[in-house]
Amino acid sequence: DLAAAAFCADPQHNAAAAECRVALGPLPLRRAKNLGVRRLHGSCLVGARPGPVTPGSASSSLGMRLSREQVGSWADRRVREGVAKARSGDQKAALERYDAALELWPQHKEGLVGRGAALANLGRSREALRDFDAALRIDPEDANAIKYREIARKRMRE
Repeated sequence: DLAAAAFCADPQHNAAAAECRVALGPLPLRRAKNLGVRRLHGSCLVGARPGPVTPGSASSSLGMRLSREQVGSWADRRVREGVAKARSGDQKAALERYDAALELWPQHKEGLVGRGAALANLGRSREALRDFDAALRIDPEDANAIKYREIARKRMRE
């Protein structure tokens, strides 16, 4: 949901800004900055009044489609950042990036697997199992989720 705020970052996108207000409601500036949003259109900030969007209107369908595309793009970027942090050995920073991705897109399979791996590496195996199980509900054949879930289970037994 918050990725729509990123789409609203350019004041020239008035239709998108209106869609942002409807989709998100007011967005706390600190929360947006924690997710990596550098600038927000004023209509996306706390205190902005959402305007009505008629279902089926051009702004409703186009704005929602663009918002969904932006959500995916921003979540993918956060997952890639998390992978880079994890590879460098900074599991806490990786966890923050995966959390940001999952706040944008809670059903992001790679985000769930990545966060699960970071949690397991931080000794939080029970939480890791929840993420692996969630990823496997999305894709029961995901090899990484299966492999890491077994590792987390083994660590819990030790």
